[in-house]
Amino acid sequence: MKVHLIAAGKFHDIDYARLELLKLLAETPRIRTSVASDYADLASLEAANLLITYTCDLVPTRDEEVAALEGS
Repeated sequence: MKVHLIAAGKFHDIDYARLELLKLLAETPRIRTSVASDYADLASLEAANLLITYTCDLVPTRDEEVAALEGS
């Protein structure tokens, strides 16, 4: 299973949350996780079976990012 994790923001300890989420995901050997701090990695968005976002004040900024999230 391919998981894409987007973790970013201004007002929280994102590094801690990112690390804890990655630890949990690593407990399942069949999960392969890519990580980003925004929605720009279109290839990872489109390839993911599951998207996890832990963000604050972060939204897709380009039409291509929205299309990838919609699965278009």
